[in-house]
Amino acid sequence: MEQVVKIKIFMTIEDHLSLTEFESWLYSQEHLLGKLNQDCILELFTFNYNQKGARYEFKSTFLKYFDKEEFMLWKVKTNLQDLIDGRETRDRILNDFYTMGYDEVPCIQGLGYYIYELEVAEYYRMGKQSVIESLKKEAAELLQEVIAEESKNSEFKISSFRRMPRLEFSAEVTTANNSKGWWKFWK
Repeated sequence: MEQVVKIKIFMTIEDHLSLTEFESWLYSQEHLLGKLNQDCILELFTFNYNQKGARYEFKSTFLKYFDKEEFMLWKVKTNLQDLIDGRETRDRILNDFYTMGYDEVPCIQGLGYYIYELEVAEYYRMGKQSVIESLKKEAAELLQEVIAEESKNSEFKISSFRRMPRLEFSAEVTTANNSKGWWKFWK
């Protein structure tokens, strides 16, 4: 049950559940007492879900009960899956990744830059859909890397995870006509 409460709190912080949905779920749980941290349970039941700025207050009140690394790992994995699935929260996730990539989770910084690539995709005639497909591909690769590393290392921390650099070349570059000498490049 403790894991369920934690995931529901994380989902509410990340806007996967509204405060109203969380509150309804919470009051339908009869067996929460005696589970989790008693102070956390007490605050969950006494929290004013209708107050002004309730979402911000919820986050600042309940994140302190959980390990920051655990929340960040859950957030990154969940948001990567949301990007892969094409959920409507894409722009919020990319903005978060851009900001978090500088300080907290460097491995997601590159994905954060997609927010700008999407803005200029039509201007550069790349096509927004091709940028979205590239984003989904990169998100899927990173998610697989994170899951693989997490399964290998019980002390895994997303904040210190570094991606392996990739050297990728387009087909045009790797299949260029090599029959001419380099000195005849202008012909």
